[in-house]
Amino acid sequence: MHFNLVAHWFVLDNQAEAIDPRILRVTHNMGVLESCWLNALSKRYLDSMSDRGWKILLVCIFALMCAWTLETVVYKSSQGKTAFVRWMAHTDRLLRHEMIYSRGDSNQPQEYPNLPTMALVLVPFHALGALPGSVAWWAFKCALVVVILAATWKMLAAGGVPPGYRTIVALLALSFNVFVLDLTHGNVNLLVGGLVAGGLVALMYKRDFTSGLAIGSAIVLKVTPVLFVLYLAWKRRWRALIGVAAGLLMVGWILPGLLIGFHYTAMLTLEWY
Repeated sequence: MHFNLVAHWFVLDNQAEAIDPRILRVTHNMGVLESCWLNALSKRYLDSMSDRGWKILLVCIFALMCAWTLETVVYKSSQGKTAFVRWMAHTDRLLRHEMIYSRGDSNQPQEYPNLPTMALVLVPFHALGALPGSVAWWAFKCALVVVILAATWKMLAAGGVPPGYRTIVALLALSFNVFVLDLTHGNVNLLVGGLVAGGLVALMYKRDFTSGLAIGSAIVLKVTPVLFVLYLAWKRRWRALIGVAAGLLMVGWILPGLLIGFHYTAMLTLEWY
């Protein structure tokens, strides 16, 4: 997801020419859709659809995604097969000020992969219990899907892509498998993606420090967005880089330090590293 956002931003920032969607070949885990099939479908149905028709199609696709993923979340959570449920043992240890990184501990079958701040984000959801917490986490991430789509649409519109529900339907269709996998697995990628998307929109509106704060917060939750630091340095967006540093400090150190203690935060961070 982060690499898709990087690609969108590079295209928009350099004002590249829009690519005719009819010649695109969509390659993803869902398979390959041949351009000739897209041309036939587009000529017969899609070109004649009104904006209201695209709106209805958007609502139907989103509702289908939500219904499908909710059913899967309920089933997998009851079986303990999601990352969200597996991480409950780690947040319990966190609240007891124990180590959450296994490092050979036979009583902890899987090492927690992220910095302690991410575990703190999950604490209120885990407090609800396995199934209610999973559903609440799922609902929160469904809202993040809307945020990511809206932010990406704004960036595309700034790059000259015609506005309208057709664009949002295309965005949702191209990202459908990515969203479904994260929603059903209970992972943290949509939260990270929401922060990155918000940061890129802020950067587009020249709010560099705010953009850096969002991207720095995303880096704390998952390391992948650190790639944007290279982009910001290349573009000489120094205020954004200062914002990244501030986000790293506040979300990675000050916030968890205030909640669980600075000494314990330092121990966990060193153990994670």
